[in-house]
Order: sequence, then C-alpha cells, then structure tokens
Amino acid sequence: MAMLIYYALRFPKARMGYAFSNLHVLFKNPRNPNGEFKLRWFRVPIWLTAIIYVLLDLVYSLIFDRMHLNRTAYSVHIGGALAGVLFWYGVRFWRDLNPKLDFA
Repeated sequence: MAMLIYYALRFPKARMGYAFSNLHVLFKNPRNPNGEFKLRWFRVPIWLTAIIYVLLDLVYSLIFDRMHLNRTAYSVHIGGALAGVLFWYGVRFWRDLNPKLDFA
C-alpha cells in the first residue's frame, strides 16, 4: 500500500490498467459461440485507485478486524498508506534541499 500511495502522489496523472476477462466463455453464450477468451483493459487514474484502496481498507478494518472474521490486518495497510505519504514528503523535502541530487 505504501508504494501505491507514493506512486499516486509522485505521478498524479498516471493511469493504472486492469485486465478483465470474459468469464461467460465457461457457459454457453450465443454471442460467443466459439468460446474465445478475450481480455479487456480498463484504465483508471492512479489517484482514484489509491482512494478506492484506502477506503476499502478502512471499511474492511472496521468490519473484519473488529469482528475477527478475517486474518488480513487491514489496519496495517492503512499504516502502510501513511508510510507512503511520509516517504513522499521526505522525498520532496530532500529534493528541495539538494536540487542537484534529484533521484526521482
């Protein structure tokens, strides 16, 4: 989660791609009689992806962590998001102090 948040803050105009398949090929479908498998790409702005992931982790931490229904520590993902924000601030501060040593 830290890398996703850092990437979203560092490159706010970037887009993230998701591949979706046509799962209906497992069943008889009149639109796809040969059963061809296709992937479709869906592109979303990276900032929207980061917001959705953080909101999902917040909701899941309120539901699953409190009720002990899942073994995934969603609250730790929120901590990773905060670490990504802190790292982004650190990189910005470093670049302001040392403009000749720009590494990213």
